[in-house]
Amino acid sequence: MKKCDIIISGVGGQGIVLASRLIATMALRKGYKISTAETIGMSQRGGSVVSNLRLDSYRKGSLIPKGQANVIIGFEPAEAYRYNEYLNKDAKVLLNSNPIYSSSKTPENEIYSKKEVIKIMELFDKNNTLTSCNFNKMALEFGNLKTMNIMMIAIACFNNYLPFSVNELNNTIKEEMPSKIKDINLKAVEFAINNFEKYANINSNNVIKI
Repeated sequence: MKKCDIIISGVGGQGIVLASRLIATMALRKGYKISTAETIGMSQRGGSVVSNLRLDSYRKGSLIPKGQANVIIGFEPAEAYRYNEYLNKDAKVLLNSNPIYSSSKTPENEIYSKKEVIKIMELFDKNNTLTSCNFNKMALEFGNLKTMNIMMIAIACFNNYLPFSVNELNNTIKEEMPSKIKDINLKAVEFAINNFEKYANINSNNVIKI
């Protein structure tokens, strides 16, 4: 098995810890040796949350050094951009294009606009392999915003950003998740894969739309 260093970044309340544990469980089930590290800042107030997952790189420490991450799963554009310098030259970026504004933002203080989101996407698209969707919109139209994290993991598996198949993801959900949320997450995986192109921010002509 090939080593894979994964960073998941976003803000509190987006389900990053659950997504991280789901990936870690898939890795263990597949025989990977893995280490994880999470930094959770003011999660109840929308603070930064980042998770480091090191698949077969664990002997080198739990935190991924700069320039070595194979994948970033960015739940929020600005939070993904924070970890840009951690990516290696062949890295893949899965980005949720839906920004979450700071609590300090006011109508008179436009500190984070769509233009900044497009700049972040252009940077990732220039330097890395980028897949970007509005996963918030996808999850809302599915009918459950809380499934956004599962949808991102589903697309990461579907696009071979992670060393797991969609079938392996579904099997892990079936066997590891509580029964009350199992079915909704399995349906969310199916919805994400079937509707991925509808919400994509970069089309077949490599044109960024938002």
